[in-house]
Amino acid sequence: MDLNLSGKVAIVTGGGQGCGKAYCLAFAEEGVRVVVADINAESAQQTAKEIQDKGGKALAVKADVSKWEDVSHMTEKALEEFGQIDILVNNAGIRGLAPVEDIPDELWDRDLDVNLRGVFYCTKAVARHMKERRYGKIINQSSKAGVEGHPCGGSSYAAAKAGVLGFSRSMARELGPFNINVNAIAPTVIRTPFMANLPKEFVESMEKATPFGRIAEVEDFTGLVLFLASDRSSYITGQTIIVDGGQRPT
Repeated sequence: MDLNLSGKVAIVTGGGQGCGKAYCLAFAEEGVRVVVADINAESAQQTAKEIQDKGGKALAVKADVSKWEDVSHMTEKALEEFGQIDILVNNAGIRGLAPVEDIPDELWDRDLDVNLRGVFYCTKAVARHMKERRYGKIINQSSKAGVEGHPCGGSSYAAAKAGVLGFSRSMARELGPFNINVNAIAPTVIRTPFMANLPKEFVESMEKATPFGRIAEVEDFTGLVLFLASDRSSYITGQTIIVDGGQRPT
């Protein structure tokens, strides 16, 4: 199925590693011009170079999505380089783990700043441009923890990711009249560097609870992101798509 993505422009936050990098590379293979945004400038540049070495077009931008100045700069650079923004993937995220009685304000604030405020800032930054063009695809990476809660002391993370779901539904209603689709993905545990601070026992329980008997890989999500970024999904908006490999309750 031809997704007709060639020539589009996508911003992917957290594009330097993990899911974000996988999304950037998958977009590039479809002929999308990619803005690789990451708080780590070196990893963003590495992803962009991989794309360029294969003949694709990419721009690396250092951006902390919790800072409006960074997000505004990211958007300006994308428009300067490519002249348009068709797709925004709000993928950047962090996760702190601590029992609720031990959560310092700094951890709580940082989780919400990056995971929720970052989605708000990036959406705010591209909305005017997308509305003027009457076209846009916004894909927000939430988490299954935002739907079910987090069992390992990740309440601040789960709260932020639940907020992403409410924000996504609101944006779908607000931006829909301008032909802008907004959807959220709620993944289970994925084998990325992000998984490193999870207890081994928890990861093993996730494997056992999945009919496939394995943890999700980043490649398990690229097809869905490409589909949601394409016009093949033009009547899909305001949805939360849980991708958990059919996990049973643990």
